[in-house]
Amino acid sequence: MTKQRMIGTFGKKSQICHFGEIFLNASNTVIEIYGNDLSEMADAETIYGVSHNRERLTLLGCTRQGLNHSIGAEGLGEKAEIFPHFVLSGWNFFDQDIDNVDEVSFTLSDIRAIFQDEEAFNTVMDARSHLEKIYGSNTEGDQQKIYDGAILSYFNGCRVPFQFETSIGKISLINVPTISSRGPFSTAMQISISFVQPIKFSEAINRILGVRHFLSVIAGRPQGVAGLKVHTVTTEVGIEHARNWLKVYWSISPMESHYVQRIRLNDFDLPVHAVRDNHQFASIFQKWFARYEDLRVPRYRYIECMEYGADYNVARLVTAANMFDLLPDDMVPVARDLSKEILDAAEKAKKLFKELPDSPDRSSMLTSIGLLGKPSLPKKVSYRSKIVRSHLSHCFPDLEKLLKIAVKTRNHFVHGSPLPFEKVEDFLALMTDALEFAFIVSDLIECGWQANIWSHKPKTANHPFSRFLVSYREGIDGFNAATPSL
Repeated sequence: MTKQRMIGTFGKKSQICHFGEIFLNASNTVIEIYGNDLSEMADAETIYGVSHNRERLTLLGCTRQGLNHSIGAEGLGEKAEIFPHFVLSGWNFFDQDIDNVDEVSFTLSDIRAIFQDEEAFNTVMDARSHLEKIYGSNTEGDQQKIYDGAILSYFNGCRVPFQFETSIGKISLINVPTISSRGPFSTAMQISISFVQPIKFSEAINRILGVRHFLSVIAGRPQGVAGLKVHTVTTEVGIEHARNWLKVYWSISPMESHYVQRIRLNDFDLPVHAVRDNHQFASIFQKWFARYEDLRVPRYRYIECMEYGADYNVARLVTAANMFDLLPDDMVPVARDLSKEILDAAEKAKKLFKELPDSPDRSSMLTSIGLLGKPSLPKKVSYRSKIVRSHLSHCFPDLEKLLKIAVKTRNHFVHGSPLPFEKVEDFLALMTDALEFAFIVSDLIECGWQANIWSHKPKTANHPFSRFLVSYREGIDGFNAATPSL
């Protein structure tokens, strides 16, 4: 993220009179404001300003970092240091408390690998005849001299190659060609979300994260968000559409991990490609967002696991197993019907335990009674893994056993359940990968991903799906040899 510095005046919206500087530097972003009686402003959640180039600034999610006093020739002065989570700049101030965002635009770190249409760029060798047709229509001034061996490069791509209606809004991919008179050209790709009705800024950020999470799954690594802009609704007469766009600096924006920055992602590494598999991609995209609200939390936990990169530990395995407990009821086994005798006994036991003083044991028993008949974590994991095995059984023999022992390992660390951990310790990464793979692949298959076709395509190990596939056979043989009786 590029470091920037802006100077201007800051304060409340009705009194922007204090000189200050903003240093934009990711999590080290800070605004320094100078003046007197700054205590109230230093504690304000929103601060307004006007930059040196006359842009209006709105600083959101501000937290005080410090308030220092000094004495100079003009007497006592103060300097407030404040951290803003977001800095919005443009023609207008911004109000985060009303539904005023109707569109957002941003880009992601691997957007080219996911969406690039290689056939949109091409080169014609020995292009003299083509250039003669171009310059031949220009009859004014000197004719451009065309030489033998001329080369013509061109872009013939669609400006909006993808556009989907989803539950969170209309999502579009926009190609913005960048052209230089003396150098090669390319396209800057942007993702746009247009909302059916204006929404609050906080919800717009949540929906951006939803798109980011889906494309992180497709790319196989956490995506960095950059180039964020929001378009606001205004009732002011004479305000042009373009002037309602505000640039957004996100101080703690999602970043790609340092680990994945060292790995080149090729489009053939992806489980589904937006151009070559456009119909399948569109179907998965829309079905994924049809359950956006229901699955927001467990899917986010998967992204948290992904952010570990090549680091494996017990905490990651526990998180991976717990994702299955967060799934909605219609994605796990149906709860068992209990007999009247068991239900009556449960009610009596619940009443007895509720009368006891609060304690960990009392809470544990009440929780256990409440879970009677509901599917356990091992059953949820087994249920989801059946979806994977129905499409990829030829790739993952003994996956059921591996997942069963992975859950036992999780229970060993969460509940203290007995387990000879020394037998499975060397396979912590394999068990973690299996839990993560079963969770997210079962989700994608239900969204329409053709996993069986993917399994037969050539691939490298630069995506976690293909990496797990390539390493599984050797890993499961060693695992089975170490755990014959578990």
